[in-house]
Amino acid sequence: MLSVVVIVAVALAVLLPFQLNHYRDAKDNGASALRKQGQVAANQAAVELTSPTAADANSYVKDLLTRSTGSFKDQLAQMATTLESTVKDAGVTATATVSASGVKSVDVKKRTVAVALTVVQTLKNKAAPKGEPRYYRMLVTMVKRSDDWLVSDIRFVA
Repeated sequence: MLSVVVIVAVALAVLLPFQLNHYRDAKDNGASALRKQGQVAANQAAVELTSPTAADANSYVKDLLTRSTGSFKDQLAQMATTLESTVKDAGVTATATVSASGVKSVDVKKRTVAVALTVVQTLKNKAAPKGEPRYYRMLVTMVKRSDDWLVSDIRFVA
C-alpha cells in the first residue's frame, strides 16, 4: 500500500509542473487571441466611425448602434438623430484608414481590449468639396459578447 502512495506522489510531482505549464500556456494563448481579435475589431470600428456618407447616413447610425454597448451606446443613441441629419445636411463623404494601432490593455475575465489608434480621414462636404485630411488619435475599448465585438468606449486623445 505504501508503494502505491509513493508511486502516486512521484507521478503527481512529475506531472503537476507540466500541467501547470500547459494551463499557463493555454491562458496566455487565450489572452493573445483576445488581444489580436480585439485589435482587429477596434481598427474596424474606428474606420467605420470615421467613414460616414450622406447617402447612407441612416444605415451608418444604425450600424454604429448595433456594434455598440453600455454607456457608449446610450450616448450614441441620444445623439443619433442629430448625427444622421448633420451628415446628410453637410453632404458628408468621408473615408478613413488606421495608420497605426497598438493594444493598451487586455482584461481576459471581462473580455475587453483597449486599443490606441491613429486614424487618417479624408472628409468631403459642401464646405470642402475637394476634401480635407483629418487626423485623429483615439482609445477604443472593445468587449467580446458571444462571437461579436462591441464598442464600449471611444475617447479622443491629444
